[in-house]
Amino acid sequence: LTQVPNNFDLLFLDNAHVLINAHPSSNREDPNQILFLNLNKPEEKKVVVEIEDTPSGGIVRNSVRDIYCLKSTWDYPAPPVGSHTLLKFKASQIESAIKNGTVLQESDSQINITLDGGYDVAINPFNDLFVSFLDGKIVKINEKDGTVQTFCTTNGSFSYLGFYKRKEFFNPFEPSPAKLAASMTDATDTNSYLL
Repeated sequence: LTQVPNNFDLLFLDNAHVLINAHPSSNREDPNQILFLNLNKPEEKKVVVEIEDTPSGGIVRNSVRDIYCLKSTWDYPAPPVGSHTLLKFKASQIESAIKNGTVLQESDSQINITLDGGYDVAINPFNDLFVSFLDGKIVKINEKDGTVQTFCTTNGSFSYLGFYKRKEFFNPFEPSPAKLAASMTDATDTNSYLL
């Protein structure tokens, strides 16, 4: 369909329209972009969000179509405190940016929740947010009060997150058809698992 250099994540808005989180070049001075793409006219990409000083990362959408993305850092390993930020752009902001050709900035975010790391983000229909960390934990975030609590830990590294049967009720330690799937590499860095 099209080439999108340095892309990290793709989010379907409907069957014909997607958002892609990608860094447009190898120059770190250029801002990261969230692009809108009509799959029927893939040559017509629109930049809807630009975020300075970050590589591309995960994006998800909640039940009212607000968009969350993770601002990370170019440093590896990441500084241990406050190096990442969870950002939220309201559905109306994204729709306006697509329609009017405006570009949102980090300052337009509706929340700025500081995290001590992060790699990918997942959300279920009940707006429970989860962020994976390369240092071996997954946190759950309450957007309303900004609290961050450890959901699980491992002696290894978590990377990609997603929900299996995401529309079903999900709560830790309660039987549910919904499952939070995570990609994990063990402490030896030789074995990878899908949990």
